Amino acid sequence: MLTLEKLALWNWRVVTAGVVVGVGLVAMYWRSLPPEVPLLYSRPWGQDQLVSPYFLIIAPVFSTTVGVLLGWVANKSGEEKLLPIIILVSSMVVQIITILGLVRIVMLVV
Repeated sequence: MLTLEKLALWNWRVVTAGVVVGVGLVAMYWRSLPPEVPLLYSRPWGQDQLVSPYFLIIAPVFSTTVGVLLGWVANKSGEEKLLPIIILVSSMVVQIITILGLVRIVMLVV
């Protein structure tokens, strides 16, 4: 079974990979992006979902923030045994889903 230290290390690996993939993907396809990209999927279909490509940086920033904050919370959870594991695993899941969403959006419009 994974120890808490190994999970914390994996969380930082996912944070780093998310930053590299997210920022690298946006930088690599920046010139190919259209003037508006779909990002706000919770809004009604159509023009309301479109934003400037500058807003694509929100995904790596959000992913990094979640990883760092939840890693810190897991570290500060004290003598608990199960809670930090749940926090770290959920942090990695949120980060992976966020970056995969960004990859999907960029690949959709390029």
